[in-house]
Amino acid sequence: MEKCLFNVGSYGWGNLKCDNNNFPFSYLTDVPLEMLEEIDGYLNTKMSMSILLDGEGFFNTLVVNQYRVYVISEKNTEELIKLNVSPENFIKQVVSDVKKQLVNIYQWNESEEDAEEYGEIDEFNKRKEKINELIKKIEERIIEMKW
Repeated sequence: MEKCLFNVGSYGWGNLKCDNNNFPFSYLTDVPLEMLEEIDGYLNTKMSMSILLDGEGFFNTLVVNQYRVYVISEKNTEELIKLNVSPENFIKQVVSDVKKQLVNIYQWNESEEDAEEYGEIDEFNKRKEKINELIKKIEERIIEMKW
């Protein structure tokens, strides 16, 4: 069984790494927050979830259903990659990884003064609060489901 690491990264880049596969993404969108929102929806509906990991020039689309985890890679050629991890373990690992990295989740290559001047600190704190709420909700749901 494969272990996946969801690195929320810093300075606008992160990656999803599963064994020998590395799927980088940029923060053109808020990937950690979107990932947790998708997981929350998946746990509530048991319908498949997907999220686009934009690599700024290529795309990887993560797809999770009740039975499998896949990545549709469009880096050089289109390829469907089946990850050897259960949806349950994948979700638990992503939640754990985001929780561990929450302190630096929105660290950009600028000074704190610049971030404050542009009003980003308040926005980042709101996003962190939303992430904390989602993590708590997802962890409670995982306990209820006895994963």
